[in-house]
Amino acid sequence: MLEALDRKIIEKITKFSHWFQKLTGLTCYFFAKIGIFMALLELFMRALNYFIPFLTIKTIFPVLDIFFLFFFGVIFLRKIYLCNKAEENLFSSEVIRVEKENFWFRIWCLFFLFFDATFLLLHINEARYIILEIVGRTGFFMGFTIYNYFVEVTPLPP
Repeated sequence: MLEALDRKIIEKITKFSHWFQKLTGLTCYFFAKIGIFMALLELFMRALNYFIPFLTIKTIFPVLDIFFLFFFGVIFLRKIYLCNKAEENLFSSEVIRVEKENFWFRIWCLFFLFFDATFLLLHINEARYIILEIVGRTGFFMGFTIYNYFVEVTPLPP
């Protein structure tokens, strides 16, 4: 059942990505980079929340959040580099493969996204800034899920 769900999600994302590429010329790697940006934005917001509290969730260990920001920042910079390299090489015969995560990794990302969204719904009535609360609570797994699904798409030839 989970494999069918995963295939259906990839099928829909592929259709959307190909439609968007025909419309604008931007490939699936554009959306993958947006996903990485969302994940880093959540980590940045959680670290900033310690100094300027604007989220309903309290930042208890800002040093840990700052460490995660730099740790995942280094990892995600490599992923952005691979996305840029794959996008540049669409016009050449050389094929650059972006690291594709396996099926179970994508399912775990979906599970944690669902888990974060559930807890967000329990506390949404306390939020002062709804959009910041959504990104600050679910941004990491939402962005990482977006990245993992969009790198599965094979872009159209130029």
